[in-house]
Amino acid sequence: MKKVLCELISILLSFTAYSAQCVNFSTNSAFPFIEWYEKYEAGSTYVIDISSVEDFSMDKYEGKSIDSFYVPEKALKAGKWYFKVFKEDKKKALITEGSFEISNEELIKFRLPQAKLNLLTKEHPRLKSLALASEVNKDEKIDELCKTIFPGKLIDLSTDIDKKEAYYVVKNYHSLLFPIALVMEKVALYGLKYENTQCKEFCKRNALFAAELRGKQSTYHITSALAYCYDVAWDIMNDEERAKVEKRLNELKDYLFESMFNWQHGITHNLFWRRTQHFFIAGAVLVSPGSLTEEQIKYILNMLTYKALPALGSQGTSPESLAYHSFGGKCIVSAAKEANELYKFDLFKHPWLQSAGIFPVYCAPPMGYAITFGDNWRPNHGMKGPLNLDFEKLLNKNILNPYVFWYCGIPEHDNIKAKAPFDIPQSIFYRDIGWCVFNTCLVDARENIGIAFKSGKYFTSHQHSDQNSLIVNAFGDALLVDGGYYNANNREYAHSSMAHNTLMINGKGQNKIKDIGNISEFYDSTEYGFCRGIMNSDSLYDGNLNYFERNLFFVKEGFIVICDFIKANNEKNNLEWLLHSQNRDGIEVKDQSFRINNSNSQLRGEILLPEKTIMTVESAYKIPVTDRYYNIPLPENFVANEQILKCQTKTSQKESLILAGMQIQKKSLANSEDIKFRLIKLPNAVAVEFNSYYVLFNKQSEHVKLDGIETNAESAGFKISENGELESVMLIKGNYFKFKNKDIFKSEQKINWKLSEKFTFNKINNPILLLDGKSGGYISGSLRKSKTSLSLSNLSGALNIDRNGLFSIQLAPESKAKDKVFVRIGQKGTILSKENNYTASIWLNSGGKLINILGNGDVTGVTINFISSEKFTASPYKVKNSVLNIEAINTLDKWSPEKAQISLVNNNLKKYRVVFSREGEEAAWELNIPSDGKYKLVFAGAKNAVFEIFVDGKSCGISKMENMEKEKTTMVCPELFLEKGKHTLMIKYLDGLFFIDNFLLDL
Repeated sequence: MKKVLCELISILLSFTAYSAQCVNFSTNSAFPFIEWYEKYEAGSTYVIDISSVEDFSMDKYEGKSIDSFYVPEKALKAGKWYFKVFKEDKKKALITEGSFEISNEELIKFRLPQAKLNLLTKEHPRLKSLALASEVNKDEKIDELCKTIFPGKLIDLSTDIDKKEAYYVVKNYHSLLFPIALVMEKVALYGLKYENTQCKEFCKRNALFAAELRGKQSTYHITSALAYCYDVAWDIMNDEERAKVEKRLNELKDYLFESMFNWQHGITHNLFWRRTQHFFIAGAVLVSPGSLTEEQIKYILNMLTYKALPALGSQGTSPESLAYHSFGGKCIVSAAKEANELYKFDLFKHPWLQSAGIFPVYCAPPMGYAITFGDNWRPNHGMKGPLNLDFEKLLNKNILNPYVFWYCGIPEHDNIKAKAPFDIPQSIFYRDIGWCVFNTCLVDARENIGIAFKSGKYFTSHQHSDQNSLIVNAFGDALLVDGGYYNANNREYAHSSMAHNTLMINGKGQNKIKDIGNISEFYDSTEYGFCRGIMNSDSLYDGNLNYFERNLFFVKEGFIVICDFIKANNEKNNLEWLLHSQNRDGIEVKDQSFRINNSNSQLRGEILLPEKTIMTVESAYKIPVTDRYYNIPLPENFVANEQILKCQTKTSQKESLILAGMQIQKKSLANSEDIKFRLIKLPNAVAVEFNSYYVLFNKQSEHVKLDGIETNAESAGFKISENGELESVMLIKGNYFKFKNKDIFKSEQKINWKLSEKFTFNKINNPILLLDGKSGGYISGSLRKSKTSLSLSNLSGALNIDRNGLFSIQLAPESKAKDKVFVRIGQKGTILSKENNYTASIWLNSGGKLINILGNGDVTGVTINFISSEKFTASPYKVKNSVLNIEAINTLDKWSPEKAQISLVNNNLKKYRVVFSREGEEAAWELNIPSDGKYKLVFAGAKNAVFEIFVDGKSCGISKMENMEKEKTTMVCPELFLEKGKHTLMIKYLDGLFFIDNFLLDL
């Protein structure tokens, strides 16, 4: 065994000089993971010395290990430490030495007991505990699944394939191997959970076939499925068959183990976690006392706990964006469940997992666009909250966070009631990944202004060159976006600085690996938010810059002021200050100002410095946008209208300053007039005045006088009322603040400070929640008041719906609402406004639902009444005499439509689809009917959907489709009598999963 282990170590070292990474390293963990694989010999005992000083004269700790790694028994304090590793049986021969730095920002004190691997050395099956904990239902149509077999021939993806055919490789992965792996795993879980003999035969047959597959890259993702099948069928296999499957499993397991050392994207990458998940399953099936697998499992468990998870920090975030937070997060949760069930190793107590559920709550409030940097689904800024619900629910079963229950629409679980995030800080600084996220209302994005800022270190490949970039969402709209599409042709643009709201210089952008940033200041209050991002290196922007500082001051009434300090390496420079929008009307520019219009809001801004700036607007896409996997150009109407605003200025000096003011306006407010920004130049400082607010940037931190105030703060925001009174203040790094010669604030040290805010919660009396005139559940509420903001009523509670159907929602009669009232039931939302008499309809399925109501004024509750149920159910239909075949192509953004207006009539069938994702979305067609008659409306490619059909504005009833396959045509509506001539056909989406490839009218 010793010889075999040493041979494996030799192989591992051929992949990477891993010890070189260990000699000097940094960690967030108070229990550093020290390893010495290069010099490790099985059966040896090692002595480890650790000290806070290089000569080991003080703070010295000594430990022992028989493994290739060591984790201290006691937590170490933040700072720099030194270590030496000796092999005791050779008179303390020095094996390796080095140092490590424990972060001062964060200290993860997380220690677990040793894993109990001996629990896995019993006879098979060894994975039954995982099967019993799974959600495989006994009602599964297991007979149908057991008929599934591998096709007779699979393409070997381990061979070289022309890059032009790369999309075919990915297509093969998704259309063949991955679904097969899911079927194998589901059947195996069923067989383990319910001891089904038919499943054993299936698992044996498919495991033997899968063992023939070759190519590490093409087959590693079926490792878990192969391990499950082997575990189920072990007792009906002979020795030769077991040896065949074990050999292949060992190859795949060792490949996964090796790749974790040689993983080029870093240990925070989502596929690292997926490999960990597969490795734990395969290792559990193969482990035996004293085996190589046992040593590998111990190593990976400890590396996961004390190196990999700490690399993600304690805040539950992902540097790869929200999309990969969900994907990688599912893998982490699955690995944690496996470690807990198989090895009695409870990772769910780790701070990252404890905090991960709240990340989407801050970044993707319900009913609005998500704030997220990095690779996402197309377009990169096209996702809407609530997001990642499968992951959120999976995680929160082990974490039990009431705010996450609320986000997922779960009223109660394990005696913990859901709680709306109304009474927690609305903004957050994610220091681990370098994101600031400011919000004004987490409960509903349609009432929220959300601003994000990015400046942080590089982790892994799905990040972009987007240091000192910002995103702005408001009132359900996306105003300033993270640009680009995540696909083969567009990736180069999407990853570049040109696709982000940051800076270009002399045509150069950032190097995403080398040009890192840092958020040096973050401060938040009810009225203001501030952050500062700094990039400081002689080689920034391909050697063009050596310093780039961006200050963002957010006035939560709806204003942003940005001040950039730039130091270049050359005398003459061409600066391009960039903003991106994906709205349909484009970006308007005039002189030094710009405007971005959207459905519910608009953003207008002015460039105050430099005083002469050339503004241009251009399309973002120089090459066609293609499908992510198949490299096929998307139809023009499928591509978001992304435009780039370039504010260009030429300088003849090394230091530059850019100052801009922006106003966010809600269109429904009567007082949403344009506010003028006034530039104020001061000695060694600049300020902006607007709407009684002042924002100051004092680069030299010297004494500044401005309209009755005096301060030496690096930055300050304050408001002076019309009668000359000081209403609010926020200081960044200041000693004092005077107003009209009166000391408002004084300190011996420079600190961040804010004027005390008047902020209260008052209980709402007798809130109402009625279902069909009867009490429908519990409801509670509060009224938030502060000195400068509007009052917001927030009611939350739970109700039980006893049937599927369309319901009307109406504001309680005694309510006196102002503007709009936002209602969310489960994952669905609607708006009650004066224009619709504070009434709306919504489709609800039966069961317990969480309800939230948010509005201005005296809002006391809602009444909910049943209207109707579905009238017609889907059924297979054979086409008889089609007179009109309509291809459904969306003329707006397919991926995140406000309304899917469709108006293309064509006899050709194509693969593009209209996709509905939000209740209330509508699709409309103008039809030219050739003759009077009764017509049947037939769809293809839709399933599990509830929708309402309208002809010329008149409802023809609610229809429902269930579990229909894509290839089958499906009748969804009764006969329609249509007169010859033009008619408008409209579909209103209510519930389920609904996409349309094509539909037809049949006589």
